[in-house]
Amino acid sequence: MTHSSGEGSRQPADGLLAGLPVAVLGAGTMGTGIAQLLLQAGADVTMVDPQADALTRARSQLNDTFEMLNAKGRIAATPRALLARLATATDVHAAAASRWIFEAAPERLALKQELFQRVEEVAPGARLATNTSTLSVTQIAAACQRPQNVVGVHFFNPAPLMKLVEVIPGLATPPAVVEDALAVTRALGREPVVALDRPGFIVNRVARPYYGEALRLAGEGANYEELDASLRAAG
Repeated sequence: MTHSSGEGSRQPADGLLAGLPVAVLGAGTMGTGIAQLLLQAGADVTMVDPQADALTRARSQLNDTFEMLNAKGRIAATPRALLARLATATDVHAAAASRWIFEAAPERLALKQELFQRVEEVAPGARLATNTSTLSVTQIAAACQRPQNVVGVHFFNPAPLMKLVEVIPGLATPPAVVEDALAVTRALGREPVVALDRPGFIVNRVARPYYGEALRLAGEGANYEELDASLRAAG
């Protein structure tokens, strides 16, 4: 996990998430970053990952990050106080009380579908947010008994620094859930935009052709330095 610093790591002012029970599925880079934002916003976080060592690493990384931010005066809370609101578990049943569940698992459709199937059984009233960057939110939700509870909430890496968040409604996602997702992301200090449930959403839909064309030209023998200069000139 990249240590957070700068504007993106400051404590959000909105108290919407204070004391709210939430869960994060996945203790990798994205899951840990999302958990950091949630803890800084005051939520009570349960991080779930089948690998106990991943959970141990995530807690250690969060402690290091919070110590650094506290020492620089970017957060007022102590690492001990923040981590007191973090629970870890290897089974999704630990997420039963959660109001929001953020899935940050690898980009495999079947895995995300299975996770949401399991978690909606133990937390039937929770909002289910998938952090997918490329998969169809509608397809992920199709595996659920309550697809209306599923919405895409796509953070960018590193989540504590990148302000932009794509909020993606599936076909079954009602406007109220979209509005809730927008409110939550703003409470995390992010800047959300609503995207259509299309391949790549907004950012990756633009970015993939951008570097895909460069790779194609490189494969045809174009000069690497000229390609780099052209891409930088294009932003």
